Order: sequence, then structure tokens, then C-alpha cells
Amino acid sequence: MKIAVLIGVSNYSIGNLPACRRDVEILAQLLSATGAYQEILTLADDTSSKSIKEKLTSFIRTHSASKPQQVLFYFSGHGEFADGELHMLCSDYEATKRKQTSLENSEVDNLLRQLGAELTVKIIDACHSGVTYIKDKSALETHVQKSAYSFSKCYFLFSSHADQFSFQDNRLSFFTNAIIESAVQFSGREMRFKDIIDYVSDYFSVNPSQRPFFVTQADFTEIFANIPADATTLLGAPTATLPLAENKAEGQPPPAPAPSLLDLIKADAARYCSYEEALEIINTAIPEAVAEHRFSENLTHLYSFQSEQLSNLDDVPKLNDVAKWLDENTREYFVEIDYRTERIEEELSEVERILTQKKTKTRTIRIPASFHPTVAEAIQGVCVVAESKYQNIDSHRCFVVFMVSKTAIRFFYLLHRFQEINWQNNRPVYASGWKTIDAPLKFREQVKDAVHKILNDFDAHIMKPIVDRFAPVPQSTIKTT
Repeated sequence: MKIAVLIGVSNYSIGNLPACRRDVEILAQLLSATGAYQEILTLADDTSSKSIKEKLTSFIRTHSASKPQQVLFYFSGHGEFADGELHMLCSDYEATKRKQTSLENSEVDNLLRQLGAELTVKIIDACHSGVTYIKDKSALETHVQKSAYSFSKCYFLFSSHADQFSFQDNRLSFFTNAIIESAVQFSGREMRFKDIIDYVSDYFSVNPSQRPFFVTQADFTEIFANIPADATTLLGAPTATLPLAENKAEGQPPPAPAPSLLDLIKADAARYCSYEEALEIINTAIPEAVAEHRFSENLTHLYSFQSEQLSNLDDVPKLNDVAKWLDENTREYFVEIDYRTERIEEELSEVERILTQKKTKTRTIRIPASFHPTVAEAIQGVCVVAESKYQNIDSHRCFVVFMVSKTAIRFFYLLHRFQEINWQNNRPVYASGWKTIDAPLKFREQVKDAVHKILNDFDAHIMKPIVDRFAPVPQSTIKTT
């Protein structure tokens, strides 16, 4: 027995994703057409966290005794990778209630393991943009790989890496489109999951802005389904972007024509911002989010908060780490990297020693030292200071800098506390390095939501040492003699 769970979340307060509902509908249509899956749970109407978690748990409980041969879990919607955990966001998602209003990857894994299936397949079509340390770009991939170890056989298919978006038009998400297309274009009968992975890999090979990744713990012989010869007719024309053959079924309308080059350019252009739109986001939406942010109640009793807009980055520390990140990654952002030169000595090979009668040679290298954004008239960062109201707790500071392309904004932020040297002086103590998070520049609320995530992390950074030091010890742990 094969079973499937298909979840598509289109409605969000942080930005709707109209294609996600259609993703689920067309994938359910494909699975039904193959006849391979006996039970299919589709969740695309009420996609609140309460509804999704209740129906998913009930479905798993119903089928756990039957030990299905295969389970396929699919999610299309907003995703977030934060604090070492992948979150699949429900329609009522709130940043301050992340665990309550999302499906955690570990939670899904625990539920799927209850089924005891021979093969577990997980397909996630979501951008995973979330907070990551800039020196740990592979954090999501590492997290997913560890997740796979808990299953005997599995295929995990993810639409993009942690630092990328997953794109869609108003019909289908591009990743799901590729999966559907792989079945429609398949020329054989028994289609393996490996065949899907190969097709999707080739599909995105010319698109560096979205690179799916796959985790496999199987032998590549596992069958997805027997694809009927009339799969194209059974599926109809799910989207104009799919190169489906003409639908000749009696009474069925012909498929929509394939989009022209002009149509594709116009659709993609909708993601791009003008200079004026970018300035409004940088100079208005970001300061608005900082001013509107509400820190936790305990923190507001302990600290006073001040924020400052930065017209330059002269006083921001450790910018060399951000400059190094920029130097190693795609140069799509409007920034200039400042380099310093350094002379280093290298040992010569035996042949070179004989020829030159020297043991070493000197070479000059360029090292990223700093950077500066190149968008005229835009603020370059924000500084938020938490000033302690009491002598026995430290003050803290958060630096936020950002850079933009025509389609995205990337934030970098650095948190630190002030260590007192005496009553008049203090010095910054950095517990960790820069963290980064990005958002689509076109969507104002998503940009503001990214700012709120940063300040929520600042909140947690301040509270942790206070709780560790002052939180009352539970009575049950106190021993009496």
C-alpha cells in the first residue's frame, strides 16, 4: 500500500503564494492518474496550523497499523530555516509563534516514522530563507542529511538551498512544474524516483538562482509509479509552462498555448524593483519595522531601547567577515568590496630551490577588508542599543547592515554585549559572528518580517544570560537535608 500527504499553503499574511494550491491539485491529479497511491490526503483549503496538524496526525494514526510500503509527503508554501530547524509555515504563521504556527521538519519526521514504511519520500517546494551564520552556508543541507539517517530508505527532494528563493508564477511553482513535467515527458512505463531527480536536475541546470538539492538513502531502483500512456490526456493542461501534447479527449478544451518569450520576460520582470521602490523599502519600511517592533515584556522592564540609522559603515566592526562572504558568493548585490593587500612567503619546490638558490618566495594577495553599498541616497544600516536599567546586568547592541539587488535584500547582523571595564568605560564582547537572512525586495511585509526576525533573535540573545543567571530553580530540584 502506498499513501501520500499533500499540503499546499497559498494564503499568508506575509505574502500570498497563489500557485501552492494549484501545486497540490495537479500533483494529486498525477498520483490519482497513476493508480499507485491508494490513500491521498490533500490539505489546501483550511491551512491553519491547527487544522493541518490535527488532520496530519489523524491520517498518520489511521495508517500506522497497516505499515504502508511507501509514504510520500509533499509541502508547497513558505519555508524558513532557523535555529537549526526547517519550518514549513502554515497560513497563520507568526514569527513570534514560529513553533506553534509551522510544521517542523523534525515533527514531520517523527510522524512519518510511526508509519514504519519501507520507503519514505519527502518533497519540499519552499524557499528556506532564514537566519544562518555566514560561515555555515550548508546548515540546511546538513540538517536534512541528518534527518535522512532516521529512515531505512528515503528520498528527500528540496526545491532550493538555504540561501535561495523558490520561484513560481500564478499557475505552478517551478519545482513542482518540473516534477509534473518529468512524468508527462517520461517515455517508459515504470518511473523511478531517480528518473524524477535526473529530470529536475537537468531542468534547473541553467538556473543558478534556484538549485534544488536531493538527499538519497536508497538504491535507485524504487518505483514512483507506472506512468499510463495517456498521462498527458489524464492530466489535461495543468499549466501553460508545461509542454503537454494536445489534449484530444472528447469534450475537453484544448490546452492553453505555451507562453511567448515576451510573456516569460514580463512574468519574471514582476519580481524586479525600480530604484524608487528600492529606496522606499530601505529608507522607510526598514526603519518602520524597527520602530514598530515590540520586545518581550520582561525585556522592556529591564532595558531602554534606542535605534540609529547608519549613513555609513565606518563604525561597524568585523566587516571583513561580511566582505569575505560577498567575495565568495554571487556578486549580484549593489556593493563594492574593499580589499587590502598582504605579502606572504611561500616555500619553493625542490626544482625552484635549485634554479633560484632560494628557499622561499614572496607573493602579494588581495584580502577582503570591508565593503560599501552603492545605492545612492539609501541608508546603509541600523544600530539598536539595549541600555540596561540596572547595574547588575549588561547592555547590548545589534548592528544590522544590508545590501540589495533588483530582486532581493540581504541582511547581515551582529549581536554583542558590553563588558564593563570600570564605571565609565566598557568594551564589546562578541559571542558569535555575523548572521544573515534575506527577503524578496518587492514584498514590503516580507522585508519587515525579516527585520522582526533579527530583533527577535536580539531579544533571545539578551534574555538567555539573564535567565541562566537569575531564573528561579524549580522546587523539585532542590534537595533538603
